[in-house]
Formats: sequence, structure tokens, C-alpha cells
Amino acid sequence: DSVLSFLPLILTAITFFVMKKIGDAQTEAASAALVGKEAPDFDVEDESGKQSLKAFLQKNKKPTVIDFYQNFCPACVPAAKQIEELAGSEKYKDKVNFMLVNLGSLDDSKKYAKERELPGNAWHGHGRPSAEYGLKYIPHKVLLDADGKVVKNFSVKLPSDLDDVLEGSKKDS
Repeated sequence: DSVLSFLPLILTAITFFVMKKIGDAQTEAASAALVGKEAPDFDVEDESGKQSLKAFLQKNKKPTVIDFYQNFCPACVPAAKQIEELAGSEKYKDKVNFMLVNLGSLDDSKKYAKERELPGNAWHGHGRPSAEYGLKYIPHKVLLDADGKVVKNFSVKLPSDLDDVLEGSKKDS
């Protein structure tokens, strides 16, 4: 009798686990579908105004790391701090664009930076990416090459994946 009383709980746990695995597989598939393609365009906004990602990339022809986040996300804090640290480092500061893109609003991005005392090394603002990015979990990072093509989507390992892109661009030049 007591075992049967736990049956609904056990079935709920199994259902949750299976649904999470299906969701993870869908996220990975959507993320992988972008690799090698031009980054889907969307508007980004900071204190100086709105522009398209494409316009930003055309002005700043360098590999780019985009980190999508929201204020309520505890895992986003160390990710944002890592982006800021890399953006301010001698190794990357003139070679790579780093973008912290808040999914909420421009005001949220300002509040986030102020509350976490981010130094402002990375571009920081607001944007809502297209569904093509497969954004399901945050933080969600995207690594683009200097031509705006997606190198990695979602499972970006920093700084190693970035170093691989920089090494590849040295060989191409």
C-alpha cells in the first residue's frame, strides 16, 4: 500500500526526466543547425540606440561572443563576469567583440550591470534573438567568426573555443 502511494510521484519524476531529455535533444539540434551559417539578424540596443546585429558585425569585423542572459538567472552572473574579464584582457580586447545581451529590456541590462558592478569591457545592452538560435536555457552563448558565421551555438567553451577561432583566422590571413 505504501509503495502504491509513491507511484504518482515516481511517474511524475520519470515523465519530467524524459521530457527534459527530449528538450535537451531539441535544443542541441536547433543549436547545431546554425553552425556554419550566417548568424540570424536581430535588433540590439544599448545607450547609443538600436542597430541590427548585422550592422554591429559589419562595423566590428572581429570574432564575436554573444551571451544571452536575464536578470533572474543565477548561472548568468559568473558567465557575465567571465565575458567582462575576457573582454578586458590584453589577449582579447582588440581582437574579439564581446556582447552581453539582456533578454528583458535595456533598463534590465543597466540594472544588472550596476548591481553586479560589471566593469563595462563588453558591449552591454538588450535584444531579442530570433527563434533560429534555439534559445531555451540561459546563459546561452553564441560564437561567431569575423564574417558573422556561427561557429558554436549554446555549448561554447570559453576561452578554448575562442582561441580555436583566433588560431583559424591567423591561418587564413
